[in-house]
Amino acid sequence: MMRRELVTGYIHIKGVKVKRVEEHRDRLLNIIKDINSLAPQSLIIVEGNTDEEIVRSLIYNQIEVLSYLKFKEVISRSQIHREFLILTDFDGEGATLHKIIRKLILEKGVKESRVRDDLRARIRKILIIYGYSVYDALSNLKRCADIEMEDFKAYVTSDYSHLLYDIYDNG
Repeated sequence: MMRRELVTGYIHIKGVKVKRVEEHRDRLLNIIKDINSLAPQSLIIVEGNTDEEIVRSLIYNQIEVLSYLKFKEVISRSQIHREFLILTDFDGEGATLHKIIRKLILEKGVKESRVRDDLRARIRKILIIYGYSVYDALSNLKRCADIEMEDFKAYVTSDYSHLLYDIYDNG
């Protein structure tokens, strides 16, 4: 398989572009696993309300998601959160905002190891293929994975990977 086919999730068969839904589902599954690998009582900070909404749709663990403006209001209680994931957009403005938020968290005395930049990098590596904003990238990934998240969330368990293939391939 060529690199372009791996990145886009499409394969050419006799000159016709065919979607490889399984690859998009695997990517979505990896993002869901990564986000939910945060410890309970963790906090994910995103840029706006739409980002907050779409990231919250992927969470089944006890993780709080806040937009940057709401985060600024609750920064004083940051000590109660176990880990932090700063999931801002993947453009220049998002990188600048990431640095500002990270600095605010560290100034509150939070250990650097509790700010999960490693997780942000893994998620970014997947989502950057689908768009530069978190909302657009996750929306495009969900669309390409051909999954109704409302139905998906109803079936989520601690071991949910079989759902992506069993439920949606039979439907």
